[in-house]
Order: sequence, then C-alpha cells, then structure tokens
Amino acid sequence: MHALLLAGCLPEYERIQGEHLLYEYPQGFHVCAGTVPYIDGLVPFLAQRLAFTAPEHMRFTWSPDGGSVVVGNHVQSAEPTNVHELTHGVTGGMPARFFAEGVAVAMDSRQDTLAPRYPDSQEDLKKPIWDPRATMTASDSEDVNYVTAAAFVEFLLVRNGPEAFHEFYRGLGGPPTMAWIADRFRRAYGTELEDEVELFLAGIPACDANAYSLPEPECSGPRLAWTSDRLLEHPLSFSCDAPGVVGGIEPGGYAWPSFYPATVVVEERGLYTVGVNSADVSLRFGPCFGCPWDRKDVLVSPGEFQRTLELDPGVYYLRLGSTSDEAHELVVSLQRY
Repeated sequence: MHALLLAGCLPEYERIQGEHLLYEYPQGFHVCAGTVPYIDGLVPFLAQRLAFTAPEHMRFTWSPDGGSVVVGNHVQSAEPTNVHELTHGVTGGMPARFFAEGVAVAMDSRQDTLAPRYPDSQEDLKKPIWDPRATMTASDSEDVNYVTAAAFVEFLLVRNGPEAFHEFYRGLGGPPTMAWIADRFRRAYGTELEDEVELFLAGIPACDANAYSLPEPECSGPRLAWTSDRLLEHPLSFSCDAPGVVGGIEPGGYAWPSFYPATVVVEERGLYTVGVNSADVSLRFGPCFGCPWDRKDVLVSPGEFQRTLELDPGVYYLRLGSTSDEAHELVVSLQRY
C-alpha cells in the first residue's frame, strides 16, 4: 500500500486533472485524446447508476507496474482504462468479495465482444455453477465465481433497484458468513436471501416495463445528432489524438485496443441499418435500457460493415473498436427505412 501511494507522486508521472478524478500516467506513455474525459465521466455515471456517492479526490493511475488494484480512492490500472477497478473505487471494498466483485463485473464493459451478461436459458440456470451460495462467503477475490456473482448482482439490481443494493452493500462490513450476509440482506430488502436465490435459480425473469436498467459504460458517451429525419452520419478520425478516441500507446510501441463510445436517440420504432464504412473497425451497438438478459446488442465485426435490425424508441450506445496506433478515417451511420 505504501509503495502504491508513493507511485502517483513520482516526478516521472504526467497528470491531468478532470472534474471528478486526477488521471496519471508515466512520461513517455501516450494517452489518447478521449481517455481522460471518458474515465472522468464514468465516475458520476457509475455512482448514479448504483446510487453511491463517489469518493472525493479520486485518482486513476495508468501504470504497467503493480497490476490493477484499488487502495481507498486511488485506482491503479495496468491498462489506460479499467471500468472494473473504477467501479471498485466508486463502491469501496467489502469483506464479502462475492458482492464486491459481482457489482464490478456487472458494470464492466464487454469491450469489442458480445460476451453474455447473464445465463443463457432456464436449462443453463440448472447447472451447479450458477448457484451463488457456492462462493458467496468467500473472503478472497480469487475464490469468487465472478460470472455467477455478476449475474446475481444484476438480478438484484434489475428487480429491486440500486438503493436497496446500496443499503445492503454498505452493511457488509462484517465477516462474510452466510448468517451475516442473510441478516444484512433481510434488513435491506425485507425478504429472505434464500428466497431470492431460489427465485434467481428458477429461471430467466421477464423484463418488466419498470425493470431497472443496467446500461453499458459506453452509454455514458456523448450524444450524436441526426443528420436528417431518417439518417445519422457521423464522420470521425480514429487516430489516437482525435477527439473522443479512448486508448493509449506504451513507449515500446504496444498500442492498447482503442474505442470510440457514443450514444444516439431513436425516436420511432422501426427497421434501421447501423454500419461503418471501414473494414478495419468493429462496431458494437445496443440499447441503454432493458434487462441484461435481453440480448439485443449486436456486433458488426471488421469487414462486415453493417447490420439491419428492428429498434424500439430509446437511447442506444455504439462502440467503435480498433487499435490506438491506426488512424482510420471513417463514417458511422444509422438509417431508418
């Protein structure tokens, strides 16, 4: 801990002060233009979605030394961005690592993949791996089943909202025994933990109209304006120094995967084509509403160019993906038929 705190004070670190945190990185490293605004904006985004109050004077250090860890309000990451560790910084650590890791994974980005956020089906939930009680009392993060923890936390958040989870989470300062966790759960939710686990294992719930959504981190991205009533065309440069591009390049030449996050409002239900005119860039697109088990996100792989799908009214995110040292000029588009 002492060495970590000193690391951010060394003179070879460059510092950029954002509105919500201080971003640091070693001299000789190259931070892409959109990295600090993105990380800085995620602090209030995560806090609001989880009904937490983020610590004051947060610090995010991109450093290849020491791995990724959080000490108090200081997040150290081996990568230029790290939503998982930043979530730990916002929520704070708890001895019940199942719920600490569960909420961090639940809020994390799927990056340039369509990795599932929830079990596949009713049959899938019958597998022993999905029983959260198996690792719920773990006091070491290495003993936690991260995927199961995230799914159960998502279930709690969507069904009951963030305020109840916040009340439950802040009471988990005692020993992570099942009796302690069950007591804290009863106090926060007014129901029995065992009953909630059985309901979770019973099957994929319906996504009710009043379900609390868990939007992807990219839903914190800037809003794109429609070019006309039926067409949105947004030109951009994917060079590391272009506005909005998130990523970084290390002195040895290693370029971290970079991405460009943004959001768009769909006003009318209908058939739309989303695409990008570059064979070198991927595009992940999906709603900032609904439930984690809806599976309405799509991935347009490099060279695939576009996808046509039916969209409901609401806010959608898009994430363009490439690498930080490739300067593509491209146009992302959304067209309604």
